[in-house]
Amino acid sequence: MTSYEELDRRWQKEALMLSGTERCTEIAMLRWQLHEKTIQLKKLTAGIEELRKRNAELEKMKVPEEETCTGCITGEPNQLAHMDPGGCLYSPEEYEDIGGDSDENSDEDSE
Repeated sequence: MTSYEELDRRWQKEALMLSGTERCTEIAMLRWQLHEKTIQLKKLTAGIEELRKRNAELEKMKVPEEETCTGCITGEPNQLAHMDPGGCLYSPEEYEDIGGDSDENSDEDSE
């Protein structure tokens, strides 16, 4: 890698040829800042590529979820079609409440 001093000398020479001595230092500093930003950008780009590779590996490891909702599988727009056990809107508590109510009613009926 080229040292700061070597780059500075080269850029000073180029700056002198382009615009005279008054802006030489400013141009050299701007070139150095550009050089540093280029290095940072290369590092960030490499980091992004590494993250993309890791993400792709994780996506491959993901197990696709199978549809269990008959409403979704058949494309039913009716909300009730999605509420059975295995459905995307299924709530076990609702079925327990219904089941509990019917048990109480059957006990009352048997008396």
